[in-house]
Amino acid sequence: MKHNTIPKQAIVLLITGLLIVSFNLILGKYMGVPDFIKGFLSGLGIALETIALIKIQRSRKENQQCSGLPVFKM
Repeated sequence: MKHNTIPKQAIVLLITGLLIVSFNLILGKYMGVPDFIKGFLSGLGIALETIALIKIQRSRKENQQCSGLPVFKM
């Protein structure tokens, strides 16, 4: 059975980034929003998603076990 190795902080960052990007698209469709605000929110969302992916990758490297040949002691 696999355990969830993704840190909770990374999950929160990923979800927050996705919500910001999707909220930005919805907001731009129904309201007149300046390009500066659209660009800022898109960049912020993508930055949060990237940070989350880096945290996930680092946690996987820490939890990775060597699958090489076992060492036998005599």
